[in-house]
Amino acid sequence: MTALAREARRHLAWLAIAGLIGLGLSPHPRSSDQPVASSQHGGAAWDRALHEARQVDLNAADAATLERLPGIGPSLARRIVAHREARGGFRHPDELLDVPGIGPNTYEALSTYVTTE
Repeated sequence: MTALAREARRHLAWLAIAGLIGLGLSPHPRSSDQPVASSQHGGAAWDRALHEARQVDLNAADAATLERLPGIGPSLARRIVAHREARGGFRHPDELLDVPGIGPNTYEALSTYVTTE
């Protein structure tokens, strides 16, 4: 094997490790108390925010807080707030299904993170 091929493999290995770190993943095992990284939503920073938002009160959360939930972007967060204001609040989390843009799959993904205290 040539020195160039070894050097190219070494660079590829570093790029792979950098990519894993950028996704919030580690090539080393994690302890069980750390949140698992989610590459779909921005890696470790997303997971820390989501971990902190374990139980978001749908009747008190602002749009920015709602955006931290899985499957909720800025426009959907605004629709949730508007729906809450129009109806005087949520009595049960499954009322999210009445918000345009939230279907069964989206509700299932975020149902463990929301409450109506």
